[in-house]
Formats: sequence, C-alpha cells, structure tokens
Amino acid sequence: MKDILLSFSAIKEFNKSPLHFLTYKAKKKIETPAMRFGKAVHKLVLEFDEFSKEYAVAPECDRRTTVGKNIWNEFTESAGDKTVLTQSEMVSILDIKHAIDQHPAASEIVKYCTNREQHVETEIFGHKFHGFVDGFGPGLAFDLKTTMDASEHKFTRTIEYDLYFVQAAIYCHALNLDEFRFIAVESAAPHMIGVYRLESEWLEIGLKKLEVILEKFNQWDGTAEHYNSNRTVTPRVNPFLI
Repeated sequence: MKDILLSFSAIKEFNKSPLHFLTYKAKKKIETPAMRFGKAVHKLVLEFDEFSKEYAVAPECDRRTTVGKNIWNEFTESAGDKTVLTQSEMVSILDIKHAIDQHPAASEIVKYCTNREQHVETEIFGHKFHGFVDGFGPGLAFDLKTTMDASEHKFTRTIEYDLYFVQAAIYCHALNLDEFRFIAVESAAPHMIGVYRLESEWLEIGLKKLEVILEKFNQWDGTAEHYNSNRTVTPRVNPFLI
C-alpha cells in the first residue's frame, strides 16, 4: 500500500473508513452541489483570468417556449464542456469575491500569496503525498474554505473535526513552511469571513495525527473483509439529554 500516491482528501476518507477510501480512489464519490459551488468560488477568487474558460452562466429563459428553447440551445452549444452555473450562483460567487477583496486580512493574504493552485509533492512517514495548495508566498501558505458558518466558535471546531490541521501540516511540510492560514467564507449572504492562523504547535499535532492514521493504513490489508464489521456499539448516555 505504500506505493499508492496519497493526498489529504484520500487520507481523510480513510480516517472515516477503508470503504470511504476505496470509494474515493475509485472516483465513485459524487460531487455535491456544495463542492461544485466551492470549486467555482476557488476559480474566480484565485484564478480570475481562467474562470471564463471553465464556467458558463446559464441565461434566464423559459425553455417551454420556442424562443426559450432557441436561447438555451445556443447557450449549450457555446458553453461546450464548461461547468454551467445559474444566475443566482454567479451572483453569490461574485459577492464572495467582493467580500474577500474588502476584508483587510483575507485580501492581504490572497495578494501576498501569488503562487495559486500549485501542485506539490512530498514524502511523509514513508508515503508519497501530493496536493494542490490554494496559495503560498515566502513563509506562508493558505487555503480558502467555503462553509456554512465561518464564526470562530464553529469553524475552529470544523478545523479539528474535518482534520484541516492535518491538511495544513502536509502542505507546510511539502513547502518547508511554518505558517498557515485558513480563509473561511460563508457560502450564503452576508458571506461572513473568518481568517484563522494555525500555530506551529498545531502543525506538529497535524503530523502526529497523520502518523497515527498512516499506522492504521499500513496495517490495512486492502480487502473488503477488513473493514466490514458486525460489532454492536452501545452509545454513551448523554447527561444533558432530557
């Protein structure tokens, strides 16, 4: 299994279960509307000049009418293989870019980190890793996250629950950096933004967590029998539950 090229997304799926990992590697994981929207936000914010090459905004028309059908057919022909966005989605994406541009800390980070969507490779604990870093510059890297809640209370918990600190550790290891930021922006209006800095301590914790996951990965035999379980789990009683 050590010959497999891993990524943060792959190892995050394995941490859920080997079945999640196999589904991810087989490219059977379905892209959700939130994932699709997040990708469009990344493209517009981080690679503005490339956005129109990959995305097209659908016209508002009534396809039940002859005129509407003609408008839609002309649009689909010109759009080709581009990802189609609705008018409302495009408005939200533009609003998010505007919010980031107007946010002092977020805009400064984006401007400073001129290397955008860069592919990196590294080796950690005997495994090869690769990934795409949203942005980095001298001494600093960042990742842009679209989220439902960018507040400090919620997003700091998201950093822990979704193992974002492991992602930061992988990227900083690959780039030999010791500073990482997350720019969290809410997908829905008013598109509140939170900028979160991971201290070097969290990057160290991220590598330790990754090492623990990889130890389990090394022991996994890759077979279906290994992850199917018939164990009975008794949940703990919630003392606050009435």
